Amino acid sequence: GTVPGVVLHNFKAKEFDEVDVIEGETVIVVAQSNPEWVIIKPIGRLGGPGLVPLSYIEIQDRATRQAVPDSQEAIQRAGVPNVVEWKKMSADYVKGTISLG
Repeated sequence: GTVPGVVLHNFKAKEFDEVDVIEGETVIVVAQSNPEWVIIKPIGRLGGPGLVPLSYIEIQDRATRQAVPDSQEAIQRAGVPNVVEWKKMSADYVKGTISLG
């Protein structure tokens, strides 16, 4: 599960596993590291995925694109995986792909 969101504040990555985001940018939350940090994938540009503070992201309802009142509840309800689960799913996906070159 994933949830859509919009970046509320610019964030400049300080660590190798973080990602720069710009206020107003549309993102998808793909995993949760802990209650304060999520892994997002920017939409509409190359880059990511990477960690961003959850407080920098407005989580939105998938159907209405309106802000949800409780980000943690929306993340849990959508079944967003934790980082360990997400990394395993990503590795399994890579193993299942066919090399073109």
